[in-house]
Amino acid sequence: MNQFIYRLARPEDLSDLMQASVGNDGVTLDADLLPQLVENSKVYCAVSVDEIIALTYWQEDFLLRKDIWFLSQVTTKPFWRKKSVAFGLLKSFFDYAHGFGVKKIYFDIHPDNQPSLNLFKKIGAIESGSINGFDDEVLEDSRVIFRVNV
Repeated sequence: MNQFIYRLARPEDLSDLMQASVGNDGVTLDADLLPQLVENSKVYCAVSVDEIIALTYWQEDFLLRKDIWFLSQVTTKPFWRKKSVAFGLLKSFFDYAHGFGVKKIYFDIHPDNQPSLNLFKKIGAIESGSINGFDDEVLEDSRVIFRVNV
C-alpha cells in the first residue's frame, strides 16, 4: 500500500508541476503557467517518496471571503489516477482549509469531464449552479459549479 504525504508545496517542489498532467483530460501543465502559479497561488500537494503526484491550488487574492475559498484546479499524474490519490488530497486539503476557518470551498468543472464530476460527487460536493460567462464575456466552455461544506 502506498503512503502519501499531503502538505503545502515548497518552492523547490514546484519544478515537478511541469511534469504533472492537468485534470483527467491529459492536458499537460504548460511551463509558461509555472511562474504565474508560483507567484499568485498556494499549492497543496500529495507526495510519494520525493515526487509530487497530485496537487490542487488556489489564489489567496481571489478569495470570495475569508471563510469561502475557490479551488482552481486538481491535477494528478497519469500513473496515479484511479488510485484514490486525488480523493485523499482533497480530503486532506479540506481539513487544512477548515483549520483556517473556511466553511465552504467552491470549484468549477467542465460538464464533459466525467472523471472529475465523479470524484467531486464522491467527496460529497453539491452542484451549486453553472456559468457560461461573466458580464458580457461568454466562456468558450460552460462550467458546472460545485460546493463542499468543510
